[in-house]
Amino acid sequence: RASAELRTAEAMVRATRASRVPDIGVRIGVRHLRDAGGTGFVAGLLLPLPLWNTQGGSLAAAEAGRRRALLRMKSIENRLVSGVHTGIGKLEAAISAFRRLESRAAPSAEEALTALRSTYRAGRLSYTDLLEAQRALLEARMAVVEATAEVWRARADLARLTGSGAWNAPEGGDR
Repeated sequence: RASAELRTAEAMVRATRASRVPDIGVRIGVRHLRDAGGTGFVAGLLLPLPLWNTQGGSLAAAEAGRRRALLRMKSIENRLVSGVHTGIGKLEAAISAFRRLESRAAPSAEEALTALRSTYRAGRLSYTDLLEAQRALLEARMAVVEATAEVWRARADLARLTGSGAWNAPEGGDR
């Protein structure tokens, strides 16, 4: 949209510059002359005065509009570039957190629960402790799910900023 506004402003500058040159016209016609009792050809030249209308104010306004549109476009470009860099950083952080949770936290909680189940079956552990281990495993799995959602949110934000339909899953983040 900003580039369209810039093209429109540039067209206004060109149109204003073009209107500085006067439109010269020529008229040719036939006229009946009563006094002389005949017909004659008549020609005329149309030349608006002043000869060169500089339209300085209009041109200055059009140039200012073009500069304003150019600055607006550069501002939007800078915001988009900054947003893309931020989005890439968020995506990398989300992928890192996902991988860490999936590779370490969830397996550790599963191993702990397995060990506590055998201890519980041997009668050396209370049922409350076993439930606590199950809760910890569920929380670890939930953290993995939340990290996956964060990866997808970061990807969606980045795709929105770039205007791409890049919906491919990051490596390891396709759950």
